[in-house]
Amino acid sequence: MTASSAGSKTVLAAKAPAVADSVIQEIRVEDKFALATAKVRWQAEKGDMLPLLFEPTVLTRLDYPTNALKLLQAPVGSRAARQLLAERSGAFEINVRYELPVSRADSESSIVLPVPFGVVNRLSLTLVNLDVDVLSPQAVAIQRDTAGSNTVATLVLSPAQDTRIAWKPRSRDVKREKPVFYADISQLYVPAAGVIEGAHYVSIRPAQGELGELLLDVPAGATITDVVGSGRPAAADAAAKNAAASIVSLWRFDPDTRKLRVTLNPPQSRPFGLLVRSQAATGTLPFEHSVGLIAVENAAGQIGLLGIATGNEVQLDTVGAEPFSPINLEDFPEYPVSVLQPQIPGLTLRRAFRYADTKAVASLKASAVQPDVRVETQDTVSLSEDRTVLAANATVNITRAGIFRLSFVMPAGFDVESISGPALTHWTEMKSDAGRVITLHLRGKTEGEQKFAISLAGPGVKATNAWTVPQLVLREAGKQQGTLLLAPEQGLRLQVVTRDGVTQLDPQKSGIQQKGVLAFRVIQSPWTLRLGIEQVDPWIQVTSLQHATVNEALVKVAANLQYQIENTGLKAFHVLVPTNAEGVRFQGEQVADFLPVAGSITNGLQEWEVKLHRRVIGSYLLQANYQTPVPERATEVVVRGLQAAEVNLQRGFVTIQAGGRLQVRADAPPAALQATEWQSIPRALQQNLPAASANFAYRLVEPAFQLPLQLERHEAARLLPARVNNITFTSVISDDGEMLTQVRLEIVPGDKRLLNLTLPKDASFWFAFVNQSGVWPWREGDRILIPLEQQSHGGKAIPVEIFYSSRIGRPGDRALDLALVAPKFDLPLENLTWRVSLSDKWRLKDWSGSLQLQQDELVPRAAAVVLQPYLDG
Repeated sequence: MTASSAGSKTVLAAKAPAVADSVIQEIRVEDKFALATAKVRWQAEKGDMLPLLFEPTVLTRLDYPTNALKLLQAPVGSRAARQLLAERSGAFEINVRYELPVSRADSESSIVLPVPFGVVNRLSLTLVNLDVDVLSPQAVAIQRDTAGSNTVATLVLSPAQDTRIAWKPRSRDVKREKPVFYADISQLYVPAAGVIEGAHYVSIRPAQGELGELLLDVPAGATITDVVGSGRPAAADAAAKNAAASIVSLWRFDPDTRKLRVTLNPPQSRPFGLLVRSQAATGTLPFEHSVGLIAVENAAGQIGLLGIATGNEVQLDTVGAEPFSPINLEDFPEYPVSVLQPQIPGLTLRRAFRYADTKAVASLKASAVQPDVRVETQDTVSLSEDRTVLAANATVNITRAGIFRLSFVMPAGFDVESISGPALTHWTEMKSDAGRVITLHLRGKTEGEQKFAISLAGPGVKATNAWTVPQLVLREAGKQQGTLLLAPEQGLRLQVVTRDGVTQLDPQKSGIQQKGVLAFRVIQSPWTLRLGIEQVDPWIQVTSLQHATVNEALVKVAANLQYQIENTGLKAFHVLVPTNAEGVRFQGEQVADFLPVAGSITNGLQEWEVKLHRRVIGSYLLQANYQTPVPERATEVVVRGLQAAEVNLQRGFVTIQAGGRLQVRADAPPAALQATEWQSIPRALQQNLPAASANFAYRLVEPAFQLPLQLERHEAARLLPARVNNITFTSVISDDGEMLTQVRLEIVPGDKRLLNLTLPKDASFWFAFVNQSGVWPWREGDRILIPLEQQSHGGKAIPVEIFYSSRIGRPGDRALDLALVAPKFDLPLENLTWRVSLSDKWRLKDWSGSLQLQQDELVPRAAAVVLQPYLDG
């Protein structure tokens, strides 16, 4: 035995453990222990050792051929084990039963197989009363099934030592489960003009299985406009909302069956939400309409909330909701309201209810919110005899609801001049029973503060005892207040007769300094204000300057009439002009036309009316021009003055100027004219009149005058073609009596082309310069003809220089008796000067002739010049 054991140990030490051909096991796990049966097939050679069980497994039974195999207690490596020794070769089948405890860690239980592996390894595992998942790191394949309340698994294991088999509570396979879910719906209805908007947030909580499709019942009268998947209503970021929205792959609403089918991709097994948008058509506001509830089919249970909200423009009158239970507004979720807020301004939740019956119906009664329009105006009424202007600056404050238009009734007799405002697109006019209605069309639905400028023009006013002030009242305004200014033109005086709805203010406290202005505060609209209008007569003063130019055939009269108008303005002037006046013409600012007044000839004067474009007041200058004929060869002419008609005071000046070859005398001026100097005439009256060249000047005492003038005619004076301004002779006399003379003329050539020159007897002509340029003269008898330049600048003198020489004495004389004879020209000479230069050996003793000696002076001698050094230099 000992030897045999020793031999066995020798064999063990010599050979490695054998490997079985197959190991087929069945394990049943009950409570904390595993009961196993293993069937081992082994092709052994004599002396092979096969490990059978590793400790600490409890061996309960072992069946093997005892005549060929022997059971030994021998370690395998460092582990204690039971092994079989083959005492002869052959194929053997071994059955082993054993027990081992189950290890537990957290929610997972496991066992480690104590049987060594074989070439083929299979395991059948039964877990009693457990519904778990089986897993093994060494498993090639695991097939799990259930048998009653037990879990049965078949495993194919890889050839590995210490194979671990584990199991844990099974994760649900929702795909195999029948869908069971619950629904919670928050439904919001918003009545608006012509439609009821709906936002339905459907919250689904799956309890079992997964949902790939939802079917919803849609109430009658409603249509679905959009379906969006939503994970959580409170998802803040856009990425989360987009990811949640992707769960809805397709939706379809069948209006016949009233079914909404929503396809989900991927199918959902966790809570999710859907946002369903709906619309129900209604009539115009106000209306009463019933709304139903969207319900989810096949839900295990569903409850919900109903909310009614309105925007700024709709008012919720009543809600009929008997089957519903009212709740606080704070308990209704914010998400459905936030969905519709960008679409409906000022959306606010008004009523909230809870319901359990999905067939319940609520009735709504809604009406339009009337806009609150308050108007503050600043009206200015400008009164004149020509027209009346109503200028209104309106500040319109629109609240509660927007409006598309504003309108007002046009005051009788007025027309629109201009209407403007940032919110205005255009305006139209329409006739109605109330009168002509002006409608201001705005840029869409308008709210807030808007400003408009409106200008209306109507007929002028006359003196009356009860003139009704026009007013502009916006028909949409709930309240209209403001200020009213009445500004008459000068000449109109206003007085309040009756007033209602307005109170009078002090215009000076408002900074208005214009006289005659009335200010009022409008308390309510419409208001009534009647005025008494008194017309003040104007006060007119005229200061005139009448300038008469007497010519050979006619007398030209130009008059400046300086009006000073006070109290009221004038739009026409009346001027009396002599009946024989021709070419009558008036000039001045705003002059529109002038015509003679038919049948208005009085005392030889014709009345002319000068019309203006607009009224003028204050200082105004009117210019008049006309001419009267003068008989041929007449020796006397009478100048009659024009007169400003319908004025309070006229004064002025009269100036007379002779023209041409006439000489004028005023031997017997009338008493209405007093002689004066033209310098005393104000410069403002001399505008465009040549008063400085007048022969006579008179001050006008009476506006009507007749001034007789005596006329004398003179023959025309001969005119020279050229003029000499000055001439200078410069002569140098040598000691032997030879004289060189330079003649310099400043001449205005005019039309003269040749200058005739006759030199003194025996004089020799040298050369001539015209305008510092040499010329080529020629002789005609004893005259020398010098060509002159054509004059390019009118009235400008050019220099002409002539040089000649003559002998006036004999050599050797101790005294010189000089007779200086100037050359003769064909033009009269002026400003003659003759300079004569003599050497210092001569002294002047006396002189005579037509020239006078002006001065006698010594000129320093010039330094002598030596010829050769000069040439060298």
